[in-house]
Amino acid sequence: EKRNDLLHLPVQWIKGSVEDPDCLEKGMSDCEAVIHAAAFAGIYAPVNKIMEVNYYGTSLVLDKARQSGIKKIVYVSSAGVFGPSGNGITDETTVNGSFYATPYDKIKSMTEDLALEYARAGLPVVVVNPTRLYGPGLMNEANSVTLLILKYLRGQWKFIPGNGKAIGNYVFISDVARGIKMALEKGKPGEKYILGGENISFDEFFNLLGKIAGRKHPMIHVPYPVMISVSSLLLAWAMLTRTRPPITPGLIRKYVQNWNVSSNKAIRELGYQPTPLKEGLQITINWLKNLSSYA
Repeated sequence: EKRNDLLHLPVQWIKGSVEDPDCLEKGMSDCEAVIHAAAFAGIYAPVNKIMEVNYYGTSLVLDKARQSGIKKIVYVSSAGVFGPSGNGITDETTVNGSFYATPYDKIKSMTEDLALEYARAGLPVVVVNPTRLYGPGLMNEANSVTLLILKYLRGQWKFIPGNGKAIGNYVFISDVARGIKMALEKGKPGEKYILGGENISFDEFFNLLGKIAGRKHPMIHVPYPVMISVSSLLLAWAMLTRTRPPITPGLIRKYVQNWNVSSNKAIRELGYQPTPLKEGLQITINWLKNLSSYA
């Protein structure tokens, strides 16, 4: 399913796992560069599984890249490793934070540190840090903002955490793809590049979304303590029924804080140009309307 939209590309497909050294060696054969974007990104996943795939899998990828004489590696991290921005703005000089909303964020930070250790040891690794992705693609947890947009358009999402003033940064998926390519071509080994879009509050985001879609839905601001309580109950029910919760307390704690970021370094050094949010949302809405699951 994950490769259906990519079948037209002139690439050789190799089925395997980042946990399989032989598969990695085969995949890197006769290659000059590696883009490592594979990760286990579920919001409610066993910590040991996230650790195995995201951390130890990355270690194997980097080891095999070194053994294969790969000339350039781009490791796709996350802007979540920096932690909340508070009243400031996060950039690449910001030290990775001590606040991690989910095990995924914490392990992503550990894995980024590992990649930069390899860079300091001489492996040509460049790190990119995308923010909150949205846009056409698989409708799963890794594309959660687009799922949220779809639910809003259907009138199925009516809640905003806290007072709606918390700021997030939203980046169009195609911009991240281009940014990764630019990092491969122009990025400096050992450096990090934030690939972001616009900083905007929840209130502003849903207001803009409603205007573009032509269908505004009333939104309810839910106090933080209430959302924590409800998400805790949903998590407990999910554990009891062995299902996935729609939201977790960790994500609530994350989304009531500010995540202001700057992509100026990527703009300056890579030539990165983010798509305006209004334009990206319009493309996304048009794409969603063509899905059979839209109605």
